[in-house]
Amino acid sequence: MGKNYRSYYITDIEVLRAIAILLVMFGHINRYLIPFDIPYVKEIYKHFNGGKGVQLFFVISGFVIAKSLIPKLEKSSSKVEFFRFSIVFWIRRFWRLIPSAWLWLFIPFLLFILFEETGGFGTLLGNLNGLFAGLLNIFNIYFWKIFGNGEFNNSMFVHWTLSLEIQFYTILPFIIFFSKKNLPYVLLIIVFLQLVLFQSIIPGAFRVDGFFIGILLAIWQGRGRTYFEFDPTFLNNPFARFTLLSLLTLSLMFLSGPHHLIPKRWAISLATIISAGLVYIATYDKDYFIRKDLLKKIFLWIASRSYALYLIHIPVYKTIKVVFVEFWPESYQGTEWLLPSSTYLLCVLFCTAILSELNFRFIEEPLRQKGRTLAKNFLTKRKEKSSPSHS
Repeated sequence: MGKNYRSYYITDIEVLRAIAILLVMFGHINRYLIPFDIPYVKEIYKHFNGGKGVQLFFVISGFVIAKSLIPKLEKSSSKVEFFRFSIVFWIRRFWRLIPSAWLWLFIPFLLFILFEETGGFGTLLGNLNGLFAGLLNIFNIYFWKIFGNGEFNNSMFVHWTLSLEIQFYTILPFIIFFSKKNLPYVLLIIVFLQLVLFQSIIPGAFRVDGFFIGILLAIWQGRGRTYFEFDPTFLNNPFARFTLLSLLTLSLMFLSGPHHLIPKRWAISLATIISAGLVYIATYDKDYFIRKDLLKKIFLWIASRSYALYLIHIPVYKTIKVVFVEFWPESYQGTEWLLPSSTYLLCVLFCTAILSELNFRFIEEPLRQKGRTLAKNFLTKRKEKSSPSHS
């Protein structure tokens, strides 16, 4: 593997992160908009959705993590040093992900208790099982078991992707350690098996091909030579840029909808490949997605809060629906749709944005910094303990 990984902040990757969360939020809001009987909403969601935005998240995560982790592990001169860097990586991941994840497991459980009589937050069994599945980071296993039944109607189900991601972060250093110089070939085999051969027997809640494709893109970028020869410079043309990126995004949305022509298992594989194409374009960081400064700033804000938005949007959707049903029942029963649906959307956007900002400022950022400090202190202490043996 090459040593020249570009490690700076890539704005195009962050723009893609914003697109991914917007797709997911669009996909999840359909069940809350349809009762308003808004014209064409049912027809739109019959063909387009946003659930496959999670595949885009997975490829982005694999790429970003590989750029920071692999170069450090490559520099390890011994097994001890290798696992020392792995522990540092796990410490930082824990403080980046877990505190917010746990908070937004307990808040929905409290919302269930508060609104239990409405039935809007599912069953007691579903919420208890979801709470413990999330705390144990096995929600993807639980998700696979309960998908579509009564227990699924809780507001914690987005944690299935977090559990899969944390499982991926746990095993990744071991895969790198045992693969050594053969890592690209090992990852290619895993990707091929999941994309092509095993796609019919591996549920989406267990597929890690997107993560590994992201890692392969980072490795390819690190090698430099052939990577720069494939720069999609034709996207400097505004028409070509708009056409290609619109087609790729709409394809993801189409693959997220009901699959009348494409079996679900193949839809996941195709969505992963399209996501890889989008991330590949973003890695060049040449404003191939958005060039308007104001619009880019908005997307970068969304990207920086995307983790909070992902955790928070479903509890907000459900809570505001319960409030509407309780205090404005005619909004779901009348013939007028414009005022009720517009009010619902404004409430959803405002509450989700405010809560995400608060989560980002007072939980994510302080605890992310705490994780960095703890990881740095761990590494410093281990170096101090090992230094006498070399003197």
